[in-house]
Amino acid sequence: MSHIDIQAIAHLGIPVSDIDQSLQFYHEALGLEIISVREVSGERISAGVQVPAAQIKIALLEAGNARLELLQYLNPVGVPFDRQNNDVGATHIALNVADLQVTYDRLQALGVPCNTAPFPSSYPEGWGWFYARDPDGITVEFNGPLN
Repeated sequence: MSHIDIQAIAHLGIPVSDIDQSLQFYHEALGLEIISVREVSGERISAGVQVPAAQIKIALLEAGNARLELLQYLNPVGVPFDRQNNDVGATHIALNVADLQVTYDRLQALGVPCNTAPFPSSYPEGWGWFYARDPDGITVEFNGPLN
């Protein structure tokens, strides 16, 4: 059996409770570029996402060659849930940054919840990481040089 010829990962899609609040975090605080913001609805959309009468506000953001799709279900409104990093289906976004400590300090100044201060990773040498949380509690991992 041959494999499907995957060309690239197109984007990571994450449902959010308030797209404007999420854009403040991902665009204003983190600097991801907004590519588009639009609303979609209709029978084909509802069938595609398997949500009856779906009306979705979508923001597409970009950092380097990676894209993040934020989806706010205006109808029906989604239900937030508490998730731990070990829960099946829990996800996280990992971002490489130029200076890990500067990033951590900026997030702390903005009041963004961080699990820990940056600490060394096993690879690559001289790099570290830490987890933070976006406005909906979604884990965002930051990786970069420990300067």
